[in-house]
Amino acid sequence: MSILIFLFSLMLNPINMDGEQELKVEVFDIQNEEVVKTVPHSSDIQQEAEIILNNIDDLYKGISPIPENGFMVKIPLRPNIELNNDWLNTTVDTIIVIFPENEKPYVLTFDEQDKPYVFWFQADTEPLLQYIEYEQQQN
Repeated sequence: MSILIFLFSLMLNPINMDGEQELKVEVFDIQNEEVVKTVPHSSDIQQEAEIILNNIDDLYKGISPIPENGFMVKIPLRPNIELNNDWLNTTVDTIIVIFPENEKPYVLTFDEQDKPYVFWFQADTEPLLQYIEYEQQQN
């Protein structure tokens, strides 16, 4: 249930004193069903998100995109990124990179009508994990 709350909170970001949205990258532990880390959005993280989107190579065809174990990284995108591939042509404002335990990561994104799409991609996620300074805890 908490995973659904996490996914529905995609559009919510805190507002700072100047009325501007503070962009935060969130790490969500799937098994514990909680956000375990929040870091400020940065141009480096934005660039890694763009690399992931530019290296999508297939639709995820699993039954459920949310694994039993692992973690997810929610990345708001500013500026938004145009995604044009064989499956989707839209403007993306948020991605969630899903890191199943002991499996290859994949990415969840939404079209302009908030319909979810899950894709495989061919990009190294190690730089992203270094920028957010996160290592998955073994459960």
